[in-house]
Amino acid sequence: MSGYAILQVAVGGAVGAVARHMVALGTTRWLGGDLVVATLAVNIVGSFLMGMAAVAIAHSDIIGYRFSSLVVTGFLGGFTTYSAYALDIWKLIDSARVSAAMLYAGGTVLFAVGALLVGIVVGRLVLT
Repeated sequence: MSGYAILQVAVGGAVGAVARHMVALGTTRWLGGDLVVATLAVNIVGSFLMGMAAVAIAHSDIIGYRFSSLVVTGFLGGFTTYSAYALDIWKLIDSARVSAAMLYAGGTVLFAVGALLVGIVVGRLVLT
C-alpha cells in the first residue's frame, strides 16, 4: 500500500468516525436516548453509502479505484464496518455463492458475539 493510500485511509477514517459520532448524536437527540437505535441508523446509512460507493467506484472513470481507500476503507470503515460486512455478503451472493454468503453472515454474527462474550469474561478476570 502506498503512502498516499495510507494517508487516504487515515483522513477518511477520521472523517468517518466524526460523521458516525454526529449521526449517533443526532439520532439519539431526535429519537431518544437509545444507543441501539443510533447504531442501527449508522449501520443502515453506512450500508446505503457503501452500495452507492461500490457502484460509483466500479463504473466511474472519475472516481475509479483512486479514491476507494479514502471512501470505502477510510470514510465508510470509520463510519461503520457493518457496511463492509454487508458488501462482502452481497459480493458472495452476486457471484452465485449464496451458501457461502449465508454461512459468512451467520458465522460473523455468531463468532463476533461469542468473541465479545469471551472478551468480557477475560476482561473481568484480568482487569477487575
